[in-house]
Amino acid sequence: MKNTLLRGLILGFAVAVSGSVNAGLIGIWGKKFDVWNTLLTNAGHTAVAVDISSTPLELSVLEQIWLIRANGNKNLVDYVFNGGTLITEWNASTWAVTENAMLDATIRKYAYRKKDTTVTFTPEGQALGLGGSLGASYSNNGATEYFEEFKNIGANVDVIATFNNGRVAGISGAYGSGNVISLGWDWQDVNARDSKAQLFVNDVAGLSSKSNQPPKTFAIANAQVTSPSVITTNQVPEPSIISLFALGLLGVASRRIKSRFDSKQNGFEFIQ
Repeated sequence: MKNTLLRGLILGFAVAVSGSVNAGLIGIWGKKFDVWNTLLTNAGHTAVAVDISSTPLELSVLEQIWLIRANGNKNLVDYVFNGGTLITEWNASTWAVTENAMLDATIRKYAYRKKDTTVTFTPEGQALGLGGSLGASYSNNGATEYFEEFKNIGANVDVIATFNNGRVAGISGAYGSGNVISLGWDWQDVNARDSKAQLFVNDVAGLSSKSNQPPKTFAIANAQVTSPSVITTNQVPEPSIISLFALGLLGVASRRIKSRFDSKQNGFEFIQ
């Protein structure tokens, strides 16, 4: 209980400082938190580590969760269904697409391996914001080397990235009220700290709210479309987290008052 309250207070403080849920609070679930924490901080976002022990309340305040070389759980599935955005890296896409059917597609695992393979962002991918910093295509040595290939793609799923003469490397679509963006290459691998990786992070960290012309199958988490080309994000802080943060502060204050009262009892003789 104490750990849950502490984690809730930390997340509540982050949301309170940022001013809203959509200010770039991003959960890293899986490998190399230190790398992504640095790159996301550089991009003006806040990274928090999440995993199978994270509660639904803790996950609910996050704008995105990046699933990197790991499997999720029911809480993660529910987070997306209720409006969150999930970004998957390389073989984590299998958990989302194949094991939990969050997107209508199949995956050919370990489909391709070649260092410095070029990834090309489709018009749909560029509409989401991919390539805004990187350009319409890029390669990055060992961070574009291993590929999962998406096949048998359903009508409600968008192809957002390709490799090797049109083979599908990335797909996106709505799951419930949320979004799933599956990027099937090893973008967290070797060279993940270089300048291209920073540009990649700049693009990916904004995918859930910055697209001006989102594909019709893509739900915008926590956003309101006010015209075909304008998106206004909801800037109201998450009430449950603000409440939790306030309760935590009240708890700290009550402990201090009790401590002062006890010290007075120990230092003075009370007259009946």
